[in-house]
Order: sequence, then structure tokens, then C-alpha cells
Amino acid sequence: MRAQIITVALLVAMLSASFAALAAPSYDNSVNGTVTEWREMFSDDFSQDSGRWTYGGTFADPAIRTQGHARLTPATGTRVGYMWFDTEITWDFQVEFDYLIGGGSGADGMVFMFYKDRAYTPGAGGYMGFVGTPGTVQGYGAEFDTWNNGWGNEPGSNYLGIIEDVPSNHLATSYVSNIRDNAWHHIKVVVEGLVISVYYDNMVTARITWTAPAAIDRSFGGFGFAAGTGGSTDNHLIDNVVIQKQVTYIVQDGQVVAEVEYVQGPEVSIEEPQARESETWTMMAGNTALLAITILVVVLVAHWIRRKKE
Repeated sequence: MRAQIITVALLVAMLSASFAALAAPSYDNSVNGTVTEWREMFSDDFSQDSGRWTYGGTFADPAIRTQGHARLTPATGTRVGYMWFDTEITWDFQVEFDYLIGGGSGADGMVFMFYKDRAYTPGAGGYMGFVGTPGTVQGYGAEFDTWNNGWGNEPGSNYLGIIEDVPSNHLATSYVSNIRDNAWHHIKVVVEGLVISVYYDNMVTARITWTAPAAIDRSFGGFGFAAGTGGSTDNHLIDNVVIQKQVTYIVQDGQVVAEVEYVQGPEVSIEEPQARESETWTMMAGNTALLAITILVVVLVAHWIRRKKE
């Protein structure tokens, strides 16, 4: 009996050691160079006030957080609503969010704005809060347009677009038949290097993409949403915003030795190494095998002890 107790105790110790080994970092020493990943820096489902947005717009109906989402405009005529994030963003980013447009007679649309100069008064109607006074405001937007104002190279109504400085300056567009169907749609906007991509419901293939000929202008860091109505109307709603930042790690022998943040195009800053590991470049196979062998031994010994008792 004493031998059996000792055997069980040894097996328990062996099993504990295996779990400890599994939890410990195990590096693939052959990995050297850089590893890039998207790191989540902020998320908001609007179930409560995060305190990170500044809301504004038409005096009677400014943008507000209500009923578990953000409402840029109600389905009321000649309204504008906007919400700015409290942190300027001038680096590469990836943002995902849900939007809903509908419930009215169909105008004018909304814009997700980035690298935007915030020093202006957003205008209603076809301006969609993206411009106002003055009429041209530096910055970019992913545009969800539901009304044809006949401006510049506007392709019609009901389209997704990438715009710069003014709503009529379309860098890329795509017709979207269900853009204002009073249902929620999931959007992803990715800015990486010279490329701006917008994904619409399908998160695998971009719906529209634009590549800057030289560099994307990151002079300003305004980051937010705006929408407008005119003679025709719609509700414009936002929910489930997730902002991610691209981070590159320098790896030597499988371990992080420095973190590089691409802030303004080619400019970089190198921070102190972080005490962290990432599954992106670590291997756990050896520890997993040790755990599996230990469990197998425990099962066999337990079977042997049961046979002895019989």
C-alpha cells in the first residue's frame, strides 16, 4: 500500500511539472527578424459611456449615445451629427465597426473620418459632417453615401467610397445596393503604408482599395464619425467600434528584444523590450508532448494499481 501511495505521489508531481512546463515560454530559437501584428488599443460597444468620444452636431439633435449604440442623426430633416475620438491617430490602424442607415426617406449618408483636421464646423445634408465651413477640410474618409448631389465625380447614390478633403473628391467607389436597408452591417477599414482598404460585411476581401501615389497625408489626427440629413432623411447609427494599432516586434532567437512603432510613415521609435511572448513566434509542441506522455503514464499506472487490488 505504501508503495502505491509513493507511486501516486510521484505521478502527481510529474503531472504538475508537465503543466508548469506547458505554461512556461518555449521559444523557437530559429526565429529571427521581425513579427508584425495588430494590437487592440480600444473597443466600445456603447452599452455605457466610455468617456472617449466628443459628441456634437445640430443644436436640436446632436450625436448621442443612446440605446446601446451611438446615433449620429435621427431621421429628421437638415441634421448633422459627429463624434470624435479623444486621441489623435496618425499611425497605421485597423478599425472595425457596425453601422445602420435607414428608417427615413433616404439621405444623405455618413463618413468614417481619419487623418482629419478637426478645426471646422460640420455641415448637414450632402456635406455629411465631413466638411462645412470652410468647404474643404483636410483629411480622409470612408463614405457611405445614400444621395446623389451631382457633385464632381460622384458616381450616383448608394455607394461606398474613399474620399479626400471634400465629399466630391472620390479616390475609389463601389455601388452597394443595401447600403441603407435599415439593417446592421460590419465594416473594416485598414490603413497600412500607402494603402487604404475598406471591407463591407466580407472581412476577407476588400470592397474598395486605394493606393496613394506618394504618401498618405497624416498632417492631422482627427478620428471619428459624422453624418448628415437634408430634405430627405435617415437614422445613422454606429456600434461596436474596435481600434487596432500595428506593432512590429524585433525578434532574436525567438524572443522579443525591441518593439517598433510606425508613427508617421517612415519614422520609427524603438521602445524598451517588453517581457512578453507571442504565439506568433513560439512553439509549444515539446511541452505539449511531455504533458501527453505524462497523462498516458498516469493512466497506465492507475490501471496497474487497479489490477493489483483485484
